[in-house]
Amino acid sequence: MHTLPLIHQVLSEDQRKHFLAIEALNQRFYEHYAAAFHSTRAFGWRGWRSLLELHTVTKLTVVDIGCGGGRLADFLQRIWVEEQGQTLTYYYGLERSHALLNHARQRVLQMPISWHHYDWSSEVLNINEVHNGFDWVTLFGVMHHIYSQAARVYIIECMAKTLKVGGILSVSHWDFGSQDRYKNKKLEWDLLLESNSQLSADLIEEGDCLLGWAGDVHIPRFCHWVSPSEETEWLRVISQRVPQLSKPIITTITGDQNRYISWRLLDSINPT
Repeated sequence: MHTLPLIHQVLSEDQRKHFLAIEALNQRFYEHYAAAFHSTRAFGWRGWRSLLELHTVTKLTVVDIGCGGGRLADFLQRIWVEEQGQTLTYYYGLERSHALLNHARQRVLQMPISWHHYDWSSEVLNINEVHNGFDWVTLFGVMHHIYSQAARVYIIECMAKTLKVGGILSVSHWDFGSQDRYKNKKLEWDLLLESNSQLSADLIEEGDCLLGWAGDVHIPRFCHWVSPSEETEWLRVISQRVPQLSKPIITTITGDQNRYISWRLLDSINPT
C-alpha cells in the first residue's frame, strides 16, 4: 500500500496555520477559475516529450500529483501510446480541486485510468491497487503552490518512496520570477493579511507571491518562485535526505516557462 501524506506535518504550529490559509486561498482560486484555467491549458507542456526519453522501460505506471484537467493523461495516450507504441499499464490522476477533477473525468481516454481527489492539506491518501511501486511520479504545476521550503523538501521525500527502483520522479519549477511580464502582476499582501488572522507577515518567505488571473485581482493565488540559489540549496538538502535518488536531471526547453527536475531511484527506500 502506498500512502501519500499530509505534507504540512513537518511545519511548526504557526507555520501550519499559515500553510492551511494559503491552501484555502488556492482552493478558492481553482474552484472559481477552473473552467477558464482548464480552457487555456488544453495541450501538453513542451518539456514533457523530453522527459519521456528518461524512461528505460516500455510500460509505465504513472501517478500524476496535481493532475488538473488531465492534460498529462491525454498527452501520454497521444504520444507514449499512439505515437510511440508503448504501453501505459495504469495512470492515477490525483487532484485537490473538485472542479478541475470534473474536467479530467470528462476526457475520453482509451487506457487504464482512475481519478482521485487528494488534498495534501487535509487528508492522507492510500493507493492500494499497485504494490510494487510506480515507474513515473509527476508533480507538474504543483511545487510553486506549496508553502515552505521544508514542505517542498518533504513532499519529494514522500513521493520518492512510492517509486520502484529505476523509476523516475519529475517536478516542474515555474520560472515566473525571472520574467519581466510577471513583475507588475504581483499583488500586495497587506489586504489579505488584514482579513485573514491565520496568515502571518513574519512567515512570508522570499519568493512568496500573490498573483491574480487575467487582470482579476479579487481572488488571488499563492505562488512561490524558486530562485536559482534556492533551487541549489533545495537540491542539496534532498540529496542528503534521499541518497537513494540519482543526481538531479535538469531539463529546460525553449518556449517552456518551466525548469524540470527529475531523479531516478537507484536503490530501494524503507517506506516507514
